[in-house]
Amino acid sequence: MRIIRGIGVVLALGAFIGSLYAGTTGKITGRVIDKETGDPLPGANVVIVGTKIGTATDLDGYYFLI
Repeated sequence: MRIIRGIGVVLALGAFIGSLYAGTTGKITGRVIDKETGDPLPGANVVIVGTKIGTATDLDGYYFLI
């Protein structure tokens, strides 16, 4: 009986750890600058097309999406 319980705990722990990594798809980083002047564009919206995932650039024009 202890072996079956131990196997159950190991399987549950494995499923939990696997679920943590299932949602991780990667990261996207970059910088938005003005094409003509090369100045950073703070507050620019960066959105993944076809999703509701997005962010705004920081004061130096950089963004980070997970």
